[in-house]
Amino acid sequence: MLAPLVPLVPLAALALAAAPAAPPLELTSFSLPNGLTVVLAPDHRLPQVAVDTWFQVGSKDEAPGRTGFAHLFEHLMFMGTNRVPGNRFDVIMESGGGSNNASTSSDRTNYYSVGPSQLLPTLLWLDADRLQALADAMTQEKLDLQRGVVRNERRQSYENTPYGAAELVVPEVMYPEGHPYHHPVIGSHADLEAATLEDVKGFFRTWYVPANATLVVAGDFRPDEVRPLVEQLFGAVPLRAPPAPARAAPVRLEREVRRILSDRVELPKLILAWHAPAAYAEGSAELELLADVLAEGPSSRLDRRLVQELRLAESVTAYLDPGRLGSLFRVEVTGTPGADLERVKREALAVLAALQAKGPEARELARVRAQAERRRREEREHLVHRADKLNEYLAYYGEPDGFARDLARITSATAAGLRVAARGLGEGRLDLRVLPARAGSAKAEIPDAPPPPLAARPFDPPAPEVFRLANGLEVRVAPRPGTGLFAAHLVLPGGAAAVPAEKAGLAPILAELLTSGAGGRSAAEYADAIRALGASVEAEARPASLQVSVSGLSAHLAPALDLFADAVLRPNLARADFEREAALALARLEARPDDPRKVAPVVAAAAIFGRGDPRGRPVDGWAATVRTVTLDDVRRLAPRLLDPRGATLVVAGDVDPAALRRLLAPRLGAWRGTGPAPAAAPAPLTTSPGGRVLLVDRPGAPQTRILLARPVAPAAEPARALRELVNVVLGGSFTSRLNQNLREKHGYTYGARSAFETEGGQGLFTAGAAVQTEVTGAALVELRRELDGLAAAGVDAAETAKARETARHRTVEEIQTTAGLADALAAAVLEGRPPDALRREAEALASVEPARAAAEARTGPYAFGGLTVVLVGDRKAVLPQLEKAGVPRPVVVDPDGTPVPDPE
Repeated sequence: MLAPLVPLVPLAALALAAAPAAPPLELTSFSLPNGLTVVLAPDHRLPQVAVDTWFQVGSKDEAPGRTGFAHLFEHLMFMGTNRVPGNRFDVIMESGGGSNNASTSSDRTNYYSVGPSQLLPTLLWLDADRLQALADAMTQEKLDLQRGVVRNERRQSYENTPYGAAELVVPEVMYPEGHPYHHPVIGSHADLEAATLEDVKGFFRTWYVPANATLVVAGDFRPDEVRPLVEQLFGAVPLRAPPAPARAAPVRLEREVRRILSDRVELPKLILAWHAPAAYAEGSAELELLADVLAEGPSSRLDRRLVQELRLAESVTAYLDPGRLGSLFRVEVTGTPGADLERVKREALAVLAALQAKGPEARELARVRAQAERRRREEREHLVHRADKLNEYLAYYGEPDGFARDLARITSATAAGLRVAARGLGEGRLDLRVLPARAGSAKAEIPDAPPPPLAARPFDPPAPEVFRLANGLEVRVAPRPGTGLFAAHLVLPGGAAAVPAEKAGLAPILAELLTSGAGGRSAAEYADAIRALGASVEAEARPASLQVSVSGLSAHLAPALDLFADAVLRPNLARADFEREAALALARLEARPDDPRKVAPVVAAAAIFGRGDPRGRPVDGWAATVRTVTLDDVRRLAPRLLDPRGATLVVAGDVDPAALRRLLAPRLGAWRGTGPAPAAAPAPLTTSPGGRVLLVDRPGAPQTRILLARPVAPAAEPARALRELVNVVLGGSFTSRLNQNLREKHGYTYGARSAFETEGGQGLFTAGAAVQTEVTGAALVELRRELDGLAAAGVDAAETAKARETARHRTVEEIQTTAGLADALAAAVLEGRPPDALRREAEALASVEPARAAAEARTGPYAFGGLTVVLVGDRKAVLPQLEKAGVPRPVVVDPDGTPVPDPE
């Protein structure tokens, strides 16, 4: 039985303490003689460092006929130099526990790397080396390989993803021919194919010059140690004049422009876009907040009107897409099946018109300002995000520590300012509809080897303090003073597994209802109360658990816990909310076949475990079962899914354990389970009818989604750490065997990965990739080669050492933020691990010997034989390739995994 209602506390009565001011960053800024601007930002909380470099070049700076070149070059920057040939850039970095990535926008390209503190000299050496020497080592082979990878990225992210094609249309319509923003960042296939080796070298020598770059070094280091390194390494790059960036006059549409796309999607989508002020310009902060008023959460105006009241939409979003030459303000509505987009548009514009007339209410403004403050604090807490923000502030403000200035422009925004911003969104706009398709220095020198590492910094993952409430609820709390943030997850055993098979899909509907009004507040009132605190309360149904989470500003912990307790103990479970969420759940299920990423795991689980096993059916169920779910079903099963017995609450952040205990006792301490205790998890399945190949036909698909899967037993430390280490070698990092083969060697895919997952006592090993359709058979051959090779020969000592450092630092990265630490603690609960699991894992990784890693690889679940193989792709194109590759003829199944007649 759910707890009775308690007297409602008016939102206005909630005493909101002021959030603590963030301490100023300790920064050192200087410039080298070659023009490179450097910012050193030490932070000694964790033994990690980040290097973030911005080059002021993006797609806006590309020459005609060479669209996509800035992004292509982002990939080429990792292709090696004479000092660091081939894939040694990533191998050296990952061998020390580091990782890297990059991104390209219309305005800039950034490269960032992160790793243990002692790796910093190597990270700096790698970046300096390629800035000086990349062009000299560029070859036609490297260009051809990465050109194929980028084209696969375009297929995966735009051509084979629901609504992805819309992103290719928006810039073309919003900016005229000749404008720097007229083409998408990804570019066109034709222009990518036309790129020559001389184009590549010329682009590098034009734009990749020190005076066109800013370098931020953040983390656990001493500036007096690092500044000489930077001066030595980057000072060796010669001085070259930076080019002038692209310029353009402000653009506006004088009238509405309409476009219609047909895509392989189930749900129609409306995209409205307006021109807006440039990033950080006057009015941009107001538009950011206006977007939140319109579409941030269930209390937002568009969500209330289109999703909750009229049920015309499955989801709504609004956001400011910032740019140096001008921004776009976008409203996107994904309709329910068959929704009339013309009506959707009328209703959306009516909501906007109300804001244009009167502006937001005071409570709305307070809510969105609190949420914006929280986002900025979270960015500042994350090392890589902070380093990138320092570069961003330097680019737009001319000074790196612009946090307070950025926060001030948000907190000083007024209702009148938002009203003015809304009035700027007039008739000149894009109306895009996506409809379902039926059917250096002279004395400096860079050495040939990286400088010696710095002294290793100790890493001792937190072991949370554990206590129990009067009802036995276990609480694990890991304090992190000074952040001003907190995050908590209540992990309840059972989840979708506790729901009868004929009602599969009920658990996620209940999860949505927990935050759709609680404690006597309506859905909108409840959402308003949460967001006014700068907090969020969310619920998620998982295969073997239900998770309810709360996070936000620690200054508002007590009232946030009140609302959290309402969701857990006193959800309204109102009929109108149920009917809305059930309809949305059904709409999402009807759209599931559109996305190969969702189809493949559904088919694999049904094949391995069987549809009669809770592990063999998707958490969100099937359309047939969701149609039978009633509100009475939800109310009857809610106590079974919301049972404190066996539950665990994990909390991380700026909280005092003793004070937290005092806050939790009156809110959750009297909570009791009713009826029989939650059932124990079934015994783990470790074998399955493997060796089967299943195919979901997707005619005309440009890619085939390949998923390989096998059930495994869960593992405790140190066996778990050993398994994870071997997985890093196979497919758990950029330089893993699978990714190096399928992406870097053959260019078949944008990325290949493998992973282990454990929940409810059941483990699962998966591997796979999304590959170009015409290489499906060849890709399967390479997957089989790598898996069988690992199972036969194991791993060597160098791979073991590299994987150990990668896995160790991955933990550091995961727990660097309050939210990340809470996630890691909750993951340990889901896997049945003890409170000090992170510490045990670190100790286990440190003790892994190469011989043990090699033995684990040979005896682990990696051999290709016996794996369940799922393919989601074009049947006619794939079948001849499978026969040629020696792969058994697949069983054709529908997107739910049910066999269907093979036309042949």
